[in-house]
Parts: sequence; structure tokens; C-alpha cells
Amino acid sequence: AFPFFLPSDFLGKDFRSANVVFELGAWLGKSTRWIAKYSDSFVITVDHFKGNGKQHHDKSVLKKVPTLFETFLVNCWNHRDSILPLRMTTEDGINLVFKSGLKPDIVFIDADHSYEGVLRDLKHIWSFADGRSVKLCGHDWNWRKELGFPVRMAVMEFAEKHGLPVSNSGTFWKLFDGATEAGAVQ
Repeated sequence: AFPFFLPSDFLGKDFRSANVVFELGAWLGKSTRWIAKYSDSFVITVDHFKGNGKQHHDKSVLKKVPTLFETFLVNCWNHRDSILPLRMTTEDGINLVFKSGLKPDIVFIDADHSYEGVLRDLKHIWSFADGRSVKLCGHDWNWRKELGFPVRMAVMEFAEKHGLPVSNSGTFWKLFDGATEAGAVQ
């Protein structure tokens, strides 16, 4: 059974059938652990582990930044045989993974939540993976209503431009064949 974090009826079967999941954005490793635990996939995760500069005004976040990577490693220790953390930008991580010949089954996008950042990551992945050879999905569909839902707007724009079906369930979204199931927004 999947926990609330990864809804089994929406992304569960996709993660369970994946051999390699490439996660953009790790923070403290919550999604990384759930993917590793409930999917039996090998998880390659990329994060620069410097936090988001826009968050540094929040004292509770600021305290975590100096030890983000170490905290991630401690949090994910029980899954260390199935997780490979790459300490770099998403752009560098995407380059490394795809230029190395690795072909992830799923790319889970949960890094830079700005409209520009999400769109940049989607475009960069698409340039390597031809989009249709990899399932694109992510988190924070409902993030920052006051900013016009930047993650959602970037995903919708990308989907429209490339003729991809998009659907969501709660805070999760996906762009790939089968995305026209329940929750379709196109």
C-alpha cells in the first residue's frame, strides 16, 4: 500500500512498474524514501542541497540549509542501496543522467517550484528523452495560489505545446500516456 504521499490509484502503478526513477529535487528525502520503499525502483535524485534562496528568510528553513545533504543521507540511510544522490543543479543532473546513457522510466519533478524553473526542467528533460520515452510527473500542483499556481501553469503550458495529456490528483500531476484517466484537466 502506498502512503498518502504517493497516491496508489494515481501514480502507484507507474512507480511500481519503473526500474529507474529520476527525481529532481530531494530536500530532506521524504519523496525519495517513499519512492524507494514502495516502488522497488532504483532512485537517482538530484539536488544542489543549498535550499532555495527565496526560502532563506524563513528561520526554520535557514537552520536546515548547512546540513541539508547530510540530513538527506541520514533520512535515506535504510534505502542507501537503491538511492543515488547527485549533489548538483537539476540542469547538470539531467545532463549527467541522460548523457551517461541512463534511461529513467519516470522523472519526478519537485525541484525549483517557480514557473520558470519547472518549465526549464521540463524542456531540458524533453530535449534528451523525447518526452514520450519517459513518464513525467511531479508534486506541488496546488502550490502558491497567491502566485497563480506556478507549477501548474508551467506543466499546463508544456503539455499544451507538446500535445500531452495532463492530469492531477491532489498535489500530484503527470504528463504521459495514461494521463487521461480520472483527474484529466485537458
